[in-house]
Amino acid sequence: MATLLNILFFPKRGISTPDEYAILYTRITINGKRSEFSTGRKIELKKWNSDSNQARGNSSEIKTLNRYLDTVKAKLYDIHDKLLREAKVISASDIKDLYLGKGEKQRMLLKVFQEHNDEIKNLIGKGLYQGHFTTL
Repeated sequence: MATLLNILFFPKRGISTPDEYAILYTRITINGKRSEFSTGRKIELKKWNSDSNQARGNSSEIKTLNRYLDTVKAKLYDIHDKLLREAKVISASDIKDLYLGKGEKQRMLLKVFQEHNDEIKNLIGKGLYQGHFTTL
């Protein structure tokens, strides 16, 4: 299924920011449905160019911010492409969650081994015998 993806950065004033500064947000829109999250970066409002979707200026701080925004955009497009290749249904919130690491729950290796050992322990006497296993 073809999806129309748009990624936009925009300043959003918060209660904790002075009037001349705003926190940059990312808006992901897919087929008219959108999801937003904070980039965690602040910008002086007069330095933001809404037309180019970037900060304006030549200072190293501005260049670093624009590179960061380009990286965020590239990662979001990569996630979108990956979901397309896997033929999954894609939503803006799915892309946001994967980007923020809220996708599949990560499992720790020791926990996986413990779950396996518990399952085997429950099978002893039901076709498996203690003698089949050695203990360390």
